[in-house]
Amino acid sequence: MVSFSENRRDLLFIALLLVSVPIVAGLSVALRPVRVRVGRDFRPNLVSAGGQTTELLTVENVGVQPLSGVRWRETGPMGTTPMPRDLPLPPLSGLGGAWGRSGGWDGFGEGPDAAARTVRLEFPLAPHARGRYEYGPVVLARSDPFGLVMARWAVGGRHELVVTPRVTPLPGRGHASMLGGEKPSNGSDCSTRIRTS
Repeated sequence: MVSFSENRRDLLFIALLLVSVPIVAGLSVALRPVRVRVGRDFRPNLVSAGGQTTELLTVENVGVQPLSGVRWRETGPMGTTPMPRDLPLPPLSGLGGAWGRSGGWDGFGEGPDAAARTVRLEFPLAPHARGRYEYGPVVLARSDPFGLVMARWAVGGRHELVVTPRVTPLPGRGHASMLGGEKPSNGSDCSTRIRTS
């Protein structure tokens, strides 16, 4: 208003610039959607309480455009996260990068750049109590070049990890210690285990 009343075009230019920067930032994030496919596995997929397993995530860019400047975070049981912070996702080429030097594309993205479209992420998990825990989806975040607007996408499904009770061997050597020194009738020296939570 001041720029119109006093004919100050420099103030009008600055005002328009300040208004347009957040709009351009928002459009730059909105017009670059993230299209990925996420695979998840646990090794081992059955772990006892207090034990450790490794979560394996495979993130594949299924969009045409390359994917860069994205951060990721895994979600855990009831919305918790096993990760202390968002981590940077390595740059991934898009389906447009699957055009080979031979001049063709086989329709499945199996060109010379296809390996760069997929990244494998591994991190340890150590559940403390027995139960069934669902992990996923992965949350991807991207901001505009100015750092004004942040967009988040939840991608991939959920995968269940089964945590069994901790197995503790009994003191002594199996039936012999339980029966006052007598060995089992079959002569075997087996040990008995009990499960505690």
